[in-house]
Amino acid sequence: MPDREPAVELRVTIHARPSTVFRFLSDPERFARWWAVPGGGDATIEPRPGGAVRIQYENGHVMSGEVVALEPDRRFVMLWGYEEETKAIPPSSTRVEIDLEPVDAGTEVTLRHSGLPDEPNRTGHEAGWRYYLSTMASECARDQLGDRAETAIDDWFSAWNADDDARRAILERCCTPDARLTDAFASVDGVGTIDAHIANARRHMPPHRVARAGDVALCHEHARARWAATLDDGKRLMGGDTVFRFTLDGRIERVIGFSVD
Repeated sequence: MPDREPAVELRVTIHARPSTVFRFLSDPERFARWWAVPGGGDATIEPRPGGAVRIQYENGHVMSGEVVALEPDRRFVMLWGYEEETKAIPPSSTRVEIDLEPVDAGTEVTLRHSGLPDEPNRTGHEAGWRYYLSTMASECARDQLGDRAETAIDDWFSAWNADDDARRAILERCCTPDARLTDAFASVDGVGTIDAHIANARRHMPPHRVARAGDVALCHEHARARWAATLDDGKRLMGGDTVFRFTLDGRIERVIGFSVD
C-alpha cells in the first residue's frame, strides 16, 4: 500500500476521454509532445513496467525514472528523480501516480507525487505539476476534437448561407439538439429556434454570404473563429469573432458572438 506521508495531490478535468488521455502517458510520440510545450524539453518513455522515463528540460535539468504500472485508460505510475546531485531527489527516488476516471465532461485526472523530501520540494513540484497537467489537458483536448472542430465551425457558417430545406440538416449535423446561440442579435436555444433565427436574419438582410476568415484557434473544449459576411458584389457587410464550445464528439453546444462590425 502506498505510503501516506505529505504528498503533492492535484486534480484536473480534461475535455477528452480516458483512452485519449492515456495515450499521452503511454505513447512515446504523444508523451514527448506533452513535455515539449513551452518551458518543457525532450522526453522519452519506454511504455512497459520497468521501462525508462527521461525528461530533459530546457533549463538543463534532467528527470530520470522508470515506469512502474500501466493500466490502459485507468492508471499510470512511474518513479521520479533527477540526475543532478544538487536536486536532492535521486533518480527514481519518488513516486508519481496518475489515475483516470471517466466523467461527463471527459476525464478527471488525479495525480499524487509522494516521497518528496521536504516542503520546498513539495511546493515546487506542486507548481510544476499544475502547469504540466494544464498543458496535458490542452493537448488531450486537441487530440480529442481533432479536425472535427474546424469541420463543425465551417458547417455552422455554411448554415447561414443555406436555403430553408438544407439549413436544418446542416445545423443538426454540427450542433447538439439543445445548442445555444447568444450574440448582439440573438439569445436562442435549440436547433429549431436557431434555424428560425437564421431564416429571419436572411429574410431581412440584403443577399450576402458568411464564411470563416482565418484559422480556428482551439483552447480545450473551446474554439474561436473570425467570420465575415460579404454582399454579392464582394463588399464587406459585417464581421466578428465567434467562440464555440464543443462536446467530446466534436458537436457544437454553445455559440457566443463578439465584436460585430
